[in-house]
Amino acid sequence: MKYEPTEIRLKDGRLVILRSAVPEDAAQLLSFLREAYGSTDYLASYPEEIEYTVESEAAYISNVAAQPGELCLAAFHEGVLIGNTSLSCVRNRIKLRHRAELAIAILPAFRGQGLGRRLMEAAIAQAKEHGYLQVELEVVSGNLPARKLYESMGFRRQGVHERGFCLKDGTFLDLDDMVLMLDES
Repeated sequence: MKYEPTEIRLKDGRLVILRSAVPEDAAQLLSFLREAYGSTDYLASYPEEIEYTVESEAAYISNVAAQPGELCLAAFHEGVLIGNTSLSCVRNRIKLRHRAELAIAILPAFRGQGLGRRLMEAAIAQAKEHGYLQVELEVVSGNLPARKLYESMGFRRQGVHERGFCLKDGTFLDLDDMVLMLDES
């Protein structure tokens, strides 16, 4: 899916451009992911687990752009990537292709400014346009700001993966499965 560049203003007045990622963003996307992953225990990876090269990330971005049901949406402030969301089919099989998975990450300096909502609104609109019937995500049970955002957008908790994350220090975090039914809204 392609998302045309759109300018938005954050709560604090900063301007941000939302647009589909392009292969030329690969190096910046990898840098962004390392920073985002290092900023919280609430994302699925640690920075050192990113093993992609700029070339493989560029190929991934190209592949996403070529798939009608996939989206890699990037947010830029003054040319710097500060947030992204991805939307992908759970699995392209008849019984599963009505379901999309959503993932989102935002750098700490831009959290709480409405960017997450705008990224999610854009991804959900694209999901509806593609014909998905539901959007799913996982969130750490203790990540209350994220859960509050998702619930305010109509997501509901449908289950829990107890001990879904195991941190380096051995601490376990539960993950809530959340779903937004697009054909019910």
